[in-house]
Amino acid sequence: MRIALFVLALVASTASSQETYPWKAAAAVEKISPTENLWMAGYAARKGPMTGVKQDIFAKMLTL
Repeated sequence: MRIALFVLALVASTASSQETYPWKAAAAVEKISPTENLWMAGYAARKGPMTGVKQDIFAKMLTL
């Protein structure tokens, strides 16, 4: 929903301008979850490395 509102606002803001500018855009999503069991440093209750991933971690980027 937020992406649709962003695109709508972008189109509305550029529709009123008389000059045309070449827009370049890029978007990327990369999964950065660890693939091997890692030691969870800083968690005193942990007695060993992690045992799995419950939710993946993603890095997202949008460039205009």
